[in-house]
Amino acid sequence: MTKLYSTLNWNEIHELAVAHVGKPAVYVANHGDATDEQLRIVNSVREKIEEFGKKLPDGTDIFDLQHAVIWDGLVFFETMELAKEFYSFFCTEETDSSFLYAVLYRADGKCINENT
Repeated sequence: MTKLYSTLNWNEIHELAVAHVGKPAVYVANHGDATDEQLRIVNSVREKIEEFGKKLPDGTDIFDLQHAVIWDGLVFFETMELAKEFYSFFCTEETDSSFLYAVLYRADGKCINENT
């Protein structure tokens, strides 16, 4: 019997999107429920993003980077170095294996690492 449908899981969808864009990326998912401790951790990451933003060209809006941490998002970078630095914010003692899930992708869409 011929199968009339196919499926993709969320990781396969991200891999396809990253490969299509052709740039290194970081996916961030916030699985928290806004406890005081979780808000403290999110704010700590947001502060790191603000510092990270100072390294970017003048006029770069870091709102989208911060938004990804609060609501989830797939963030594309011009270089793997920038993607790795952003990803490192989710690999600290307080964020690794936490409610903040992150995945680092190569420009070809292959997953390099995840903070589980």
